[in-house]
Amino acid sequence: MNNYLKLALITAVYTIASIYCEKKFHPELKMKPNTFFMNVFLRFVHSFITVYQCLFLLFFYNTKNQIHYKIFLFVVFMMIFMWTIFDSCILCLIEWDLYEGDKYNRDNTDVLHLKLLPRLIYDVLFFATLFGVLYLVKVDIKYKLLYALILGFMFVTAPRNTNFAPLDPIKSIHTNYNPTNIYKNFQRLIKGEATIEGFF
Repeated sequence: MNNYLKLALITAVYTIASIYCEKKFHPELKMKPNTFFMNVFLRFVHSFITVYQCLFLLFFYNTKNQIHYKIFLFVVFMMIFMWTIFDSCILCLIEWDLYEGDKYNRDNTDVLHLKLLPRLIYDVLFFATLFGVLYLVKVDIKYKLLYALILGFMFVTAPRNTNFAPLDPIKSIHTNYNPTNIYKNFQRLIKGEATIEGFF
């Protein structure tokens, strides 16, 4: 069976479990009327990205086709870059829009499909997979270091533990890539005022 199809099947089971647990353990989260199927679709798409980033090496650790590793690194790069220009995950914004309540009063790290397991599990799997792929991909060490440095820079730059806000990429770029703001973000991470976690 194709490895991507295996990841999709795992995602399907995960999506069902996620929605079931949400209904059972988070009754305060109420979907707007007539949005259930759209919620399921978006939950599947979002969950697939998470499953892909956390379980990738389980299926591709011995692949001879290096393109899979490069695609993975590109996806991770784009995920974190997206956070630096939109201040959050676009899929999260769309998902929360289908729920009752003001999405702009929610923390931008409050992700619906990550309520199934402790956040630490996702983060450990994500970072272990990322470093594993960086080790396995066959490119010159200087390019690996450059990738890691850029990713680390964006990791510090991306805002977290703030409320969702209306999308304004120009404002976000000016704010997030401002040296003063980068330093403040770094201080928040060091002091534990912002969480150190993966971007899903």
